[in-house]
Amino acid sequence: MKLWPKVAVITVALGVFALGGFAVWSWTTRSEIGTTISGLLDQLQSPSSNQRRDAAAVLGQTVGPAAEKVTQKLIVSLRDPEAEIRKTAARSLAIVLENNPQIASFDAAIEALTASMRDRTPGVQYASVIALSALRREPPGMIELAIEGIRLGEPGLKSELAQVINSRTITDINHVRALLALLENPTPDVVSAVRTALVRPTPVLSPEVVLPALPDVIASGPDIAREIVATMLGRSIIRVSASRDMLIRLLRDEISSVRLAAAAAMGAFSEDAIGRMALRLATDDADLRVRATASASLAIGRRATRAEALADLKVALENDPSRRDLVLQIQTQPALAAQRLAEALRDRNTRVRAAAARCLGEVAGQVDDARPMIDALTVALGDFDPYVRRASAAALARYGPAASGAVAALQGATRDTDRSVSGQALLSIKELENSRVK
Repeated sequence: MKLWPKVAVITVALGVFALGGFAVWSWTTRSEIGTTISGLLDQLQSPSSNQRRDAAAVLGQTVGPAAEKVTQKLIVSLRDPEAEIRKTAARSLAIVLENNPQIASFDAAIEALTASMRDRTPGVQYASVIALSALRREPPGMIELAIEGIRLGEPGLKSELAQVINSRTITDINHVRALLALLENPTPDVVSAVRTALVRPTPVLSPEVVLPALPDVIASGPDIAREIVATMLGRSIIRVSASRDMLIRLLRDEISSVRLAAAAAMGAFSEDAIGRMALRLATDDADLRVRATASASLAIGRRATRAEALADLKVALENDPSRRDLVLQIQTQPALAAQRLAEALRDRNTRVRAAAARCLGEVAGQVDDARPMIDALTVALGDFDPYVRRASAAALARYGPAASGAVAALQGATRDTDRSVSGQALLSIKELENSRVK
């Protein structure tokens, strides 16, 4: 029993010792934190280049009242004899300014970083470009330096320089040429950056300025460059006949990924007669993805497609007095017209069947019970005529989730011997899948 008081005393003593030790440790740590900035600033003057570099790197984390003095010292370090220290100072300056935007030396630091873009060492120039980009500044010559750094493959900075390009709006045709030239021996991050920069709509670049730079790339540029140019040509800023003609040439490219990009871009010309003709030819492409994409681009011009469908039906029924009113009925009584169109899918005349299939797509969403129409179109996927099969596949996609039961038949149609049918079937499956997600 006498042992317990001794244990208690020892326990209390140990507790007091531990608390005392914790207090001493806490006081020491706070003291070290309080003197760290001062010590690091002194270290910037060290004869050891390694110590100066390490201090510059750590000082980039400064937040609060000390940021002003740190900024001033890092500006001085931008003139350090050692290039690695100047590079580190540029990086740290960007972080300090981003975390402390209200400091008095902000503008002076921006000026110093801009001056460092003319440093005698390219690596310091590029580090300054990256720092200014992070601060959303774009002094003259910045994009040129970023492109040069990527082209030369600056160690450790190439990916970051690619991000500089990625975030910029390209407004100079010389920059367009230089960026396309980077694609001769690209890395994935460079391809991504160039693609993002060049396919972003840029009102400043007029067709007259940008188009003359593209024929050489289309004729002999790298595959990825031709692919990116195809996407550029589909943008609204250069939607003119010259860009359409370049796209038509790219639709015949030997590389399927280029043809795919061109087929997608041609959607901008889906209302253009020559563009639509080229797209119809592309629905017979050897690549299933190109066929499906060309079909999708044709479908972008919904009004023209509807007008063409009704016009085809009207011509197809010229010698059938009992159905001459069907075109008008589609516009005024779509539910009744849908039943008659489903019956017309069994007509002897191939043109009537194809026109009826297209028009069944035009009445989708206007009938209470779409099942008879979907069933008739599903059966028509087996029609002996490829035009009827293709029109039926396209029409099924217009019925959305209600036509989900036709997906199996459409999957079978993706193996159709006619390329335009298989391409349209794949496109319709994707559209039906997207409609279920919505």
